Amino acid sequence: EGETYKPVVDLQSSSVPSPCQTNIQAKYTEDKNIYSIVEPTDLRLFEIFMLLLVIICLVWRCFIVASAWNLKPYKLVGNEHDVQRLIVRLLGEQEASRFQIKITGDLKENRDWFSVSRKSESEPVTIEGSSGTAVSYGFNHYLKHALNCQVSWDGDQLELPPFENMPVVEYGFSVPDSFRYYMNVCTFSYSYVWWDWARWEREIDWMALNGFNLVLAFTGTEAVWKEVYLELGLTQDEIDDHFSGPAFLAWNRMGNMRGYGKLSDAWHKSQVDLQRKILQRMRSLGITPVLPAFAGHLPRAITRIFPKASITYARRWNNLPDKYCCPALLLPSDPLFQKIGSMFIEKLKEMFGTDHMYNCDPFNEMEPNTGDLNVLRGYGKSIYSSMSTVDPKAVWIIQGWFLVNEKDFWTKERARALITAVPLGQMLVLDLQSELRPQYKKFDNFFGQPFIWCMLHNFGRTLGLQGALGQVKQGILEGRKQKEMVGIGITMEGIETNYVVYDFFSEFVRDNELEIVRFSEDYSKRRYGGYNAAAESAWRTLVASVYNYKGDESIHGEYIFNTRPNLKKKPKYWYKPEDVYHAWNLTLEAARDIESPNNLFRVDVVDITRQGIQLKLDELYLKTTAAYDRKDLQTLKRVASSFLDLLDDLENILGSNERFMLGPWLESAKSCAATPLEEKMFEGEARNQISLWGPNGEILDYANKQWSGVVKDYFKPRWELFFKALKRSIRTGNPLDTKKYRKDLSDVEQRFASAYNLYPTVSKGNPIQISQEIYQKLSTEIPTT
Repeated sequence: EGETYKPVVDLQSSSVPSPCQTNIQAKYTEDKNIYSIVEPTDLRLFEIFMLLLVIICLVWRCFIVASAWNLKPYKLVGNEHDVQRLIVRLLGEQEASRFQIKITGDLKENRDWFSVSRKSESEPVTIEGSSGTAVSYGFNHYLKHALNCQVSWDGDQLELPPFENMPVVEYGFSVPDSFRYYMNVCTFSYSYVWWDWARWEREIDWMALNGFNLVLAFTGTEAVWKEVYLELGLTQDEIDDHFSGPAFLAWNRMGNMRGYGKLSDAWHKSQVDLQRKILQRMRSLGITPVLPAFAGHLPRAITRIFPKASITYARRWNNLPDKYCCPALLLPSDPLFQKIGSMFIEKLKEMFGTDHMYNCDPFNEMEPNTGDLNVLRGYGKSIYSSMSTVDPKAVWIIQGWFLVNEKDFWTKERARALITAVPLGQMLVLDLQSELRPQYKKFDNFFGQPFIWCMLHNFGRTLGLQGALGQVKQGILEGRKQKEMVGIGITMEGIETNYVVYDFFSEFVRDNELEIVRFSEDYSKRRYGGYNAAAESAWRTLVASVYNYKGDESIHGEYIFNTRPNLKKKPKYWYKPEDVYHAWNLTLEAARDIESPNNLFRVDVVDITRQGIQLKLDELYLKTTAAYDRKDLQTLKRVASSFLDLLDDLENILGSNERFMLGPWLESAKSCAATPLEEKMFEGEARNQISLWGPNGEILDYANKQWSGVVKDYFKPRWELFFKALKRSIRTGNPLDTKKYRKDLSDVEQRFASAYNLYPTVSKGNPIQISQEIYQKLSTEIPTT
């Protein structure tokens, strides 16, 4: 009597989870429900029976949970040699000898950990830790926090002091989360699509340096599917009709589209070779690759081979025409689902091996054809079964974007049917945009399945200063209170923008107490190689304004000047434009004090200038439309001329740094081709993706780029047409001829997407000088604080 029974297993204290496990362990706490056992004589027989039944059910639940989560995990540790070679690639042989690496392979309280030690000025820095990613992160931590260095997408600042002057330190950290996830399916098309091994090698190094230990690895997927389809009896032509071209493969993989491009045998071979290098390097550094699995999407020609198969078709996505939309979608009840899914995993393992983590997304931005709970549950069971039949250790990783994008369809009951159809711990949900729209709160922590808190941040690899640092910090700390949250991740659609946001995120791999203002000051020192008062003030200003978004609206990089001109646009600000102008002025002030500005500083000068020009173009647009409403032709002419002149200034500043130029994007696409015909095809895809996005502009400007070349030959001609149409309307007294105007715009867009003219790949001019000239020209109109 009075004795309490707590029948729920506390899995947080069990002895298992590794960062790279195959049966993920949620951080369960004890059940708060307490059942008091009283004397049987005080109870009726029915009450005794019911009480015993409750206890039996709870004990059985404990058994199921424990058996699901307490299997010994598969663990990728990495090796010391490969981490040391990473340091050599970064610093060179001589400087790399200053560091020693030790990987123990053991966890501390089920967590990754690292320690950094230098006991005297004559000794090297010793970095010890549980895995390759842990010690790589520890090495990067010392670079950043002891030596004020930075390794970034934009370049490196690696000015090391003399060996004897390197700080003597002794510290260590345990990592709060089991998983640090990196990547989005879309990133493969928006950023990685044209990469060679050198660029991949650099990125994998960056992943390890920032502690990521669970990474999507989809390169070469189509080569595996090709073998499966041929074995099933499809012809090469039927396979070619299904695969999309390289720039659109991400959406072919998720069942959003089919066709629209072609993949050659040379492409398949090059991607398989590349994937093998990627996987080998990831594994050697302790990064677990996440490979693809079968979600039910198939070529339409599958009905020729299996005419009685239970086939539906995926919903039309973004109004793509019939030729490119709606792949076949196999119902989960058909035995063919298991056959094809298992065939794919078998072929995948033969070609690339496996680390038991698989991703597939059956309903990305597409509602299922039915809301029947049994069908949805069937998809969950069949997808997982097709993996686990071949790989009993399989874990299904699913992007939770479908819950955000189709929020009206995915009720709690429907989401539960899909998610809980998979055994507890064998599904890992990526809460894809947790910084703005965390779904774990809406769906009861995904009904007990473990999840990763993810920052999405970027759509379409568009440019534009933006971020929500405060919400990132608050969201991660809140998420860590949830027993089912097992990791943090970044799931941006495109990389190489707003690096400050991702550097901020990486600090949370080991930190719960990061101060945002202090971070902004340290970021400036690391990025530019030392203290500069003006530079620090510039970053404090930006972090407190443009990087301090508060809300839940996704920011797609769709601003006024880089979207189709019309009379109904409105600027979207969550900050004061004056703060950006002030940061621009401070950055130019810092340039006067920095003796030899590094490339990172030059990149930032271009980016901040670009943002300032973008804001000024917003202002000029509003003046233009106001003049049109008043039928004030002279003012319209003057303001339109200033708008077009400012676009020329934007073209010039962007052309002063290779990171903001169209030429490298197009040339990298052409470099992947094996024949002249393929070269033209790849260039066409590269152009289409950043403009029309589809044969007829179905997703127009979604992935637009504020790049030199794009401004001159895509954005500016559209605005010239717009202003010409407005002036004609005022002169004639007739309303704007929208039908003719839209046709003219479409002609400009199609012409850009189908052209083959060359663009520079080498920058021109001094960005600091160009920025100063533009600022001076606009200074009478730019308010500063």
